[in-house]
Amino acid sequence: MTVKNRMSSPAVTATPATRTKDALQTMYVRKISRMPVVDDQGKLVGIVTQRDLLEKRKADTPVGTIMTRTRTRPRLTRPSSTP
Repeated sequence: MTVKNRMSSPAVTATPATRTKDALQTMYVRKISRMPVVDDQGKLVGIVTQRDLLEKRKADTPVGTIMTRTRTRPRLTRPSSTP
């Protein structure tokens, strides 16, 4: 089985402002347990799971306060050459 067979298209996503109860409802209807969280430009900023949302149990809590944030890679720089 490939990822293509398991993923929904288009991807089901939330924003940091999505309310917990709305995210849970979407997950229930779409039969998914995880959802990427994207910013206004569609850039991935985190992920939220049903478990994350159920542990908080506050319907109006924004997903952005619960989600696991994506890690950004540190910018690599070249060492300066010293003569």
